[in-house]
Amino acid sequence: MKKNTSFFIILFLLVSTGHKLVAQTVQDYLFKNWDLVYINPGALTSEGGLKSTVQYNRNTIDGVNTEVGAQFQMHSNFGKNHGAGISLQSQKSGIFSGTSFGAGYAYRVKLSANQSLSLGSRVAYFKQSINRGEVMNANTSDPVLYGDAYQEGNLMVSAGALYQWKGLQLAVSSPEFLPMEGNTVISRNYNAYIGYTFEFDGVDIRPNFYYEEIKTLGNWYEMGLYSELEKQIVLEASYTSQESVRLRAGFNFKKLNLGYGFDSGSSAQNAGLSKSSHQLFLQYSFGKVID
Repeated sequence: MKKNTSFFIILFLLVSTGHKLVAQTVQDYLFKNWDLVYINPGALTSEGGLKSTVQYNRNTIDGVNTEVGAQFQMHSNFGKNHGAGISLQSQKSGIFSGTSFGAGYAYRVKLSANQSLSLGSRVAYFKQSINRGEVMNANTSDPVLYGDAYQEGNLMVSAGALYQWKGLQLAVSSPEFLPMEGNTVISRNYNAYIGYTFEFDGVDIRPNFYYEEIKTLGNWYEMGLYSELEKQIVLEASYTSQESVRLRAGFNFKKLNLGYGFDSGSSAQNAGLSKSSHQLFLQYSFGKVID
């Protein structure tokens, strides 16, 4: 690859990645065991070259469609220990809709032949809007619809670390939302992920645990079991603190990775109503395209 082409790709990766919309919760992290970049910018240094991912999600409560969205993400390791990525996201939930974009970078320090520590940061801008034309009998004094309680624009700054030793993965990050318009609605203090991969003859099994502390929504956790059969079939099951069961299945075909996830249970945040989430995941690995 020519030097000017490599420079353009690196510059492109550094100027535009994002995270999740402020109005969303941990539902977005349904595929974190397949790609830790979703929850931690330190994972941008992960081996494998340039990867492009498209994700679609649809959430329902008691059969009523409550949220629909899609995300595009691209990231790559390059050089010896560098990584960068981009992502764009669009989400709609009732009268609320939003988009996000930003940029992330990480650097890996090799501690030994089997140990490494990756440190990364991510900056993203979120823009949300309300379609007030769809509001019936609205109170103009409502602080959410017409006041500063609804934040229309904000900046997210996140720092993360990923430690890897043989089959162990330990990721910790601390994202914070900085209001640019209005007041902060949701603020995340920190999240942590731990998983260990056991390798058998043709089968990899990874018990894992994820915890997130969200200032305005309370604490949340998920524990599960992730497995790969012959590096082609992916199966996963987990249980969350919202008493929901998550099931995931995927298939790897050469450079293409296809996945589907289903989340079913009840939500204490919605008066115990039944909820479900469907997510489709498509990832293509281009391989090493940046020296």
